[in-house]
Amino acid sequence: MNRKYNKQEFLNVINKLRKDNDDLFIATDVIVGFPGETEDEFLETINFIKEVNFNKLHVFPFSAREGTKAYEMDNQIDPNIKKERVKILLKLSEELYKTFLQKNKNKKINVLIEAYDKNKKMYYGHSENFLEVYIESKKDIINELIETVFN
Repeated sequence: MNRKYNKQEFLNVINKLRKDNDDLFIATDVIVGFPGETEDEFLETINFIKEVNFNKLHVFPFSAREGTKAYEMDNQIDPNIKKERVKILLKLSEELYKTFLQKNKNKKINVLIEAYDKNKKMYYGHSENFLEVYIESKKDIINELIETVFN
């Protein structure tokens, strides 16, 4: 896909970031079914995702756009194969995210309160490492930084 870096360089950056902050939340976009993608390459992608230990994946099937080089390429991937690969990676993403949540359980975190959820009757926001947190409060705490324990 014409990237200007290789997997090892990417992994080195991630490892350096994690060395400085072990609680870092790292997500990535993954496009499956690029023309010519083999089953072995897809499995290699899965293995790399596990090696990096992403916390969440945003997964998309490749969609050919007229006027692009990829649109003209041979070996377009069958839509059913793309659909199955998306499904596999979304399941992996759920597993990775659950592991991340578990790792953060009972940790003290700071949460920036962003809004009030009328249905849940709770305020919610995100921590510094992108954990979504709901907090009860009788006063308006939107835009406040609240220290809490992640459950």
